[in-house]
Amino acid sequence: MAILLAAGLVAATTTARAETLADAVALAYDGNPQLMAQRAQLRAVQEAYNQALASYGPNASLELARTRSRTDVRGVAVDGTADTNQLSVEQPLYLGGAAHAATNLARAQAASGVESQLQAGQQILQSVIAAYAAVRRDEEGVRIARENVAVLQQQLKDTDARFALYEVTITDRSQAAARLAAAQAQLSAREGQLAQSRGDYLALIGQNPGQLTAQPPIANLPATLEEAFERAEHESHTLRIAIYAEQQSQARVEQAKALYRPTVGLQVQSAETPLSTFDPTNTERVTTAAVVLRQTFPINGLARSRVVAAQAQQQRDRLLIDDARRQTVRSVSLAWNQLAAARVALVARRQEVQAQQIAYDSVKEEQRLGLRTVLDVLNAEQELRDAKFGLIETAYQEYVSSAALLGAMGELRFSDFSPGLVEKDTAPRRAFRVPWTGLLDAVDAIAVREPAPLEQTLSQRAVQPDRVLRLEPAQEPAPEP
Repeated sequence: MAILLAAGLVAATTTARAETLADAVALAYDGNPQLMAQRAQLRAVQEAYNQALASYGPNASLELARTRSRTDVRGVAVDGTADTNQLSVEQPLYLGGAAHAATNLARAQAASGVESQLQAGQQILQSVIAAYAAVRRDEEGVRIARENVAVLQQQLKDTDARFALYEVTITDRSQAAARLAAAQAQLSAREGQLAQSRGDYLALIGQNPGQLTAQPPIANLPATLEEAFERAEHESHTLRIAIYAEQQSQARVEQAKALYRPTVGLQVQSAETPLSTFDPTNTERVTTAAVVLRQTFPINGLARSRVVAAQAQQQRDRLLIDDARRQTVRSVSLAWNQLAAARVALVARRQEVQAQQIAYDSVKEEQRLGLRTVLDVLNAEQELRDAKFGLIETAYQEYVSSAALLGAMGELRFSDFSPGLVEKDTAPRRAFRVPWTGLLDAVDAIAVREPAPLEQTLSQRAVQPDRVLRLEPAQEPAPEP
């Protein structure tokens, strides 16, 4: 019996345990289907590099043939059987740069896949933060709405008592009843909004929210707009994906140019054939080795067309790098100004709540002394309630805007919100490759133009952000009400 009681206490404690934002982030990181699908997609993309390196390995083929023949000799049918075996091995020595261009293409695709996964994870994390904060906001909204209903119920009760004593009119009682009905309708709407927020939480995290604790302040926010721009120019996933897209198009240009270059390969063949189909034991074995040089002459214009099309695609992707840089600047500017506005509004909302609370208490006291009407009290109560609703909404906007600013900069990471989180390994699988792969790749790279390093492209600014008109938020995150 004691063991059962202890187990029940443990289960009750586990059920009642408060959830933190770190718990929600860890659950989403490990079990969100969209995030898991992105990881699977990344593994598929990374295999392109192993497939490209396989071009440097030898190709072997084995051909086994059995021939049956029948010969009519002076009316006598003679059957014969012959087995022919042939083994062919071809080792590429130079592929005209096509193989090295394919490895460059695969590297850029894998790097872009990593950035795409990080970007998708960042969007999911931002949604998780917003869903967590929305549940807490709406729970507080329901609490305020219920408190408001209780206050108005008491107000109506007091008004009924005074109405029975002919101290107030039917108008006062009707106004109190109308305000109570409106508050009950608002409570129902707030409960519906909370149910929707809990549904969003469930869809993202995989379980219903329990007793959520206050979310911690968001750290690592930039102190100035200049710092935000500088960090975004090096960490933006959107900008990095655009750069890797241009590297992919450049690799395709080199693949198209490889059609004009020769290829060199080493071929070794070994064949065993019978000299006669009627004597299978009498065979001939022939082994040959040859260095084969192939040079195609694309005179029909197809190769040239492919080169021109690939170059046009590269030009397009190079221009889209500038567009991605501009979009990054725009996103950072928008997120910064939204956060700044939310912080200013948050200070004003707190002052409003304090002032409305004092006003409400004063009106109540003045009503007791006969200096205020029932309508004055109802109006003061409504203004106080609206101020409280405005405060929790502004606090929500301030917190979500902080996460959005880090997201626009490319620095919204799961590990920052869940310190004990063990991140998934995104390193590509290392497949088997022949020992001379590195040497052949170096030879194949002789005529291939290499893409510009990522950091070099990131440092090439084509747009100067507007750093003049800005509203700087406070240096420290605003505390929660």
